[in-house]
Amino acid sequence: MEQSFANYVDWVQQSLAAAWERMVRQLFRPFAPVRWLLLSLLAWLATLGEHGGGNLNVPTEWLKKGAGNSSRLLQTEVAQAMSWTRQHLVLVVTVTAVLLLFLVALGVFLGWVKAHARFLFLRVVVEERREVLSGWDEMAPQANSLFLWALGFGVLMLALVLGWLTPVGWMIWVFIRDQKSAVPGMWWVWGALCVAGFILTVCLAALFQSLVVQFVIPAMAMGKTRLLPALRRVLSLVRRHWLGVLLYYVALVVMNSLAGMAALLLLLCTCCCCCLMLVPILSGMLWTLLFLPWLVLIRLFGFLFWQRLESASLPGPVPVPPLFLRPEPSHPASAGVP
Repeated sequence: MEQSFANYVDWVQQSLAAAWERMVRQLFRPFAPVRWLLLSLLAWLATLGEHGGGNLNVPTEWLKKGAGNSSRLLQTEVAQAMSWTRQHLVLVVTVTAVLLLFLVALGVFLGWVKAHARFLFLRVVVEERREVLSGWDEMAPQANSLFLWALGFGVLMLALVLGWLTPVGWMIWVFIRDQKSAVPGMWWVWGALCVAGFILTVCLAALFQSLVVQFVIPAMAMGKTRLLPALRRVLSLVRRHWLGVLLYYVALVVMNSLAGMAALLLLLCTCCCCCLMLVPILSGMLWTLLFLPWLVLIRLFGFLFWQRLESASLPGPVPVPPLFLRPEPSHPASAGVP
């Protein structure tokens, strides 16, 4: 059913207002420190890899010796490292292979945990559960479907990114090896095409990932369906209500910008946060601990707005979204069983 611009604005405003009220009620009425910590842990698991930190460690001896000497020092250290690698090639290959296998296994395991944590975090904040870390297997089919999709999507994106960047890397390596004074004209064309393809791939992947997080996961949770049926449903409603979805993303960008400015201000004003940013794991935990109200608000906002889109597809006036997730359907006893 077609909606006017004013109706879409009302949907965004009412969804955000309802999300704010429920966030405040869950986290501050009353304030429960233990639940806050547990919910922060769950939010951190649900957003693994999305918030982190790091540091740039520049050797002080390079700065002391000056820019010219630092280049020669870098060349010397690289030559020494290559000589050592050739002398211990078997050891280097073995350690590298074991490390890569470990990192792949760890990444797959953390991806599985993240998929299950996403659904559990959604259900906890939507249903306002007091028990935070219970019920990991309640939506196992949906979580496993999300995990398998994320795994395949990650492999596909890695292949596309390598496909775009490998020619660029090869051209740069040839240019440095042959010490060319000028870059051939065709190299500029191929390099520009590869970079443009890389940027387009990253943008489309980010948009698709955002649709999955904001709408597909709530659709899977509400309909108890796997990812592909939920994705088809989301794309159908997005095409029908593209203006409302656009307004939702405008509000989301504004909220994310405000949260980013608040995080930057916090980092500039507190020394301890800057120290913790040196360790990615600690910085991610600190982020979810301090910005838990924002994470809960965003999750509720997306869920309630998706309910508006779902309700608009029904005949008649748009009903008020229900408070909780749809209950599990009752399974009648099979024939022959008393």
